Formats: sequence, C-alpha cells, structure tokens
Amino acid sequence: MRKSNERGSVFTLLLRNYVLLTLFLLLFLTALFIGLLQNMKIIVGKIEPSQIFQYRDILAQRQFEDFPIKQTLSADGGILIVDDQCKPVYQNGKALPVSSFDKNDIACIPEYSLAPEITTNEITTADGQRQVSISISETRDGKAESRIYILDRNNTILYQPGDLPMDTLTERQARLLSDSFAPDYSIQKHSFRTADGKDYTMLLFGDPARPETAESLVHSILVFISLCFLVYCVITLAFVVFLKKKINEPLNLLCLELNNFESGESKYTSYCGPKEFVKIFDSFYSLSQRLRQSEEERKKLEAGRQKMLADISHDLRTPISVVQGYAKALCDGVIPIEQQPQYLEIIEQKASGLNDLINTFYEYSKMDHPDYALKLVPSDICNTLRDYVADRYAELELAEFLIEVDIPEKHISCALDIMALRRGLDNLVNNSIRHNPRGTTLSVSLMLDSGKVRIVISDNGSGIPAELRKSIFTPFVVGDASRSNHGSGLGLSITKKIIEAHGGSITLLNSETSGGTAFEILLPTK
Repeated sequence: MRKSNERGSVFTLLLRNYVLLTLFLLLFLTALFIGLLQNMKIIVGKIEPSQIFQYRDILAQRQFEDFPIKQTLSADGGILIVDDQCKPVYQNGKALPVSSFDKNDIACIPEYSLAPEITTNEITTADGQRQVSISISETRDGKAESRIYILDRNNTILYQPGDLPMDTLTERQARLLSDSFAPDYSIQKHSFRTADGKDYTMLLFGDPARPETAESLVHSILVFISLCFLVYCVITLAFVVFLKKKINEPLNLLCLELNNFESGESKYTSYCGPKEFVKIFDSFYSLSQRLRQSEEERKKLEAGRQKMLADISHDLRTPISVVQGYAKALCDGVIPIEQQPQYLEIIEQKASGLNDLINTFYEYSKMDHPDYALKLVPSDICNTLRDYVADRYAELELAEFLIEVDIPEKHISCALDIMALRRGLDNLVNNSIRHNPRGTTLSVSLMLDSGKVRIVISDNGSGIPAELRKSIFTPFVVGDASRSNHGSGLGLSITKKIIEAHGGSITLLNSETSGGTAFEILLPTK
C-alpha cells in the first residue's frame, strides 16, 4: 500500500468557513428577532374544543349563527342542531351526506370531547365466532373516561356500558359508534337546553383535535417568517455547496471505499490531502475485515434478539389475553351462570400454564448467567439413570408408551448434580411424549465408551423435521411454526446447558434411515 501524502489540515479549512457561517447566521437571527418583535403585537390564544361550555349562553338564547365553528372545529367543519324529536332546526358549515338522524343514530355518536381515541378491533372467540370490539377513550373536564362495546358480525350488541337503548345497530349506527362514518372528519354531539326549557342536540362535524384560531395569526408575520426561512436556506445551501467543493474529493473516495466494503471488495485507493483524512484512509483498509466480521455477528445477534422477544411476547400474550378476556366477561356478567365453571377452569389452566412458562424463562435466564454453576458430587450414573427411569415408568405406561432399558449392572462414577440432570432428562422424555403418538417405544441405554459415559435416549416416533434438526437446540425453536402446541421452545436449550455444565455434550443423532428421534449424551467419568 502506497503511503499517502499529508497536505495541510482539514481543521483549518473548517475553522475558516465556520467563522464566516457563524457571522452570517448571527446577522440573520438578529434581523429575524427584531422583525418578530415589531410585527407580533399580540398573542392570540387558541380556543380548545373543551371550551365549548363558554358558549352555553349563545346556545341558550338560540343565537346559533354566533357559534364559532372555525374556532372549535377545523376550517371545513360544520354543525347541525336538532330538537328533541331529532328534527333539524339549524345547520351551518360543512354540507352533510345525510340530512337527518334519528334518536338511535344520535345515541351512537360519541359525546363532544378533546381528541377522543376510538379503536376498533376484530376478535375471534374460542368457538370461532367473529366479534368487533369498539373502545372509546376521551378526556372531559380533565378526567379520562373509557367505554367498550362488543358487537357480533350482525351488529348485535353483546356488551355495552348501558348507554345505548337498542340491542342491534344498523350499519350507519355502527359506523357512527366507531367513528368511521366519514373518512375526512369526525362526528360528535353536545346536548343543551335553551332559555325556554327546550332540549336540543348539536352535532359537530370536523376534527376537534386540531381547532383553528380563526384569524389568530397575522398574515404579514407568516409572510415574514417564510421569507426569513427562505433566506436562511439559501445562505446555508451556499455554505454547504462551498464546503462540499472543498472536501468533495476525500468524501467521495471514502464513500467509494465504503461501497467497496459493502459489496465485499477490499480495494484501497490512495489519497493525498489533509492529514486527518489520510489517517482515516490508512486505517480503513486494515479495519475492513474486522468490521465485516463484526457486522455479521451483530446481524446474527440482532436477529436472534428480535426473534427471542417476538417468541416471548407471543408465548405470554396468548394466555394473558385469554385470562383477561374471560375474567372481564365474567365480571361483566356476559357469561351464563351454567357456563361459568367451564370458563373458570380455562382461566385456571391458562394461569397455570403461564406460571410454568415464566418459570421456564426464569430457569433459562438463570442458566445463561455467567456465574451459573452446578453442585457436582461424585455419583453412580447407572443407579441415577435407573432410578430416573423407574420414577417415570408409571407416567410412560399411562401415556401408553413402551419402554426399553439397557443399563449395565455396575458402578460408574461421574460428577453429577442429580436434580439438574433429572431436569434435563425430563425435557427429552417430555418432548417424546408430547410429539409422538401412543404406542411409541422409548429406549434408554447407557454404556462406557472411551472413558466417557454414553447415554442414548431415543424413540421410534414421528421424528424431527429436517429443517429443524440443525437448530433444535436453539432457544424458542418449536416443531410447530404457529407455536400452538404450548411449548416454550426452551426445553432442549435448557437440557443442553445442563449437560454442558456437567462437562459433557448432547447431540441429535442422524435417524433418516431408522426414523424416530435419538439424542446422545456424553459425560466424563470421575
């Protein structure tokens, strides 16, 4: 690699131009500040939609034409006032696609509030029925309020807080309730009483979350600010072009090197210029290989982290959603009394499964800690394995599994943490029971091979798909891509950590010809 020549310093180049740019910007900002002080004489505050109650006297005196539409709604907003019989008595502003609303329609329109949040979600019940959940959250008088409505596919109301008089909604009423009546504006209502004791309802059409100030901004100030911004952009652009011309060559060369690095090429281009850039070019080539390796490792770690978070979120969200939904339904009295024990049993099952899942996550994270260590004591591996098979025999027989055992009648000493080892063996046996049909034969054998204990746990079941065999010990890998078999995907990962903490190894043996699944565990002898 040819040594590049240093010529001057980029610091002096940037310093000169920075001083000039600073002087120009100071003059510009000074002129802007003086102009704003001279033009902005008053500050006109915005009228928030929550201040509609300030106009109750106007409404009470039936002076509807004096109601400030543009201040409380968007520029193209409008109002429609109807009496207690839902007959229109006044309209101003936006032209509406419909001319009338009945009482049930008006009951579905949300009350006037500041920026209400209306969320519509489709949900599927345990029996496969599709339902729609409409959640309305709004802030009135400084207090947050929330209401939930649940409709079936025919817009029949399954659950509501009790403010709707009907049991089934029309298509228009469902759209009014979910704030989907029109794509470009919202509809809200405000009830009031006039001085003569008559009740009216005002329907407001617009976007109350973005009220306009209605002549609160002075046109000359807007023009002045726009011109100042344009001048600022021109000055900045001129200096950017000037600086770009000065340092264009090193930046282009550096960009070329980065592009070569991204495309996998490691070509070095010599450069003669400021010493700071020379040092960058001299060191870039030697660092490119390490940067490429670091980027590959980072992508693998990031992909693994995102997958782990997604899997944990899925495994936790599913039972929590079921428990939360059923508990809410029970509290609201939606579930008939004769079906409540069934729902409570499902809640208990989901909560128990969630507890087991959290315990598994905790156990895995504990094993992943650098300070994790087993309490190893010299033990007879033959007796330990024989006792384990005996303890699981009744369970295997109940699952209608056949079991074959080949453990020699002799003493082989290994350094073992018996409880941890049994936990690792449990994961292997439980996987076999979970993923294989009844009548499967589970085989457990132990032998001494080249100074190491070789344990093989196998079955003649359905086996492991080929696409999962290489990643079977990776955390959160499950046989069902939809993760619907309620497995956390951590069992084999935990087993691998336990075996490795014993100084051994575990391998998935090739069973393409014989079928089934076979795991080989190698442990050092004491």
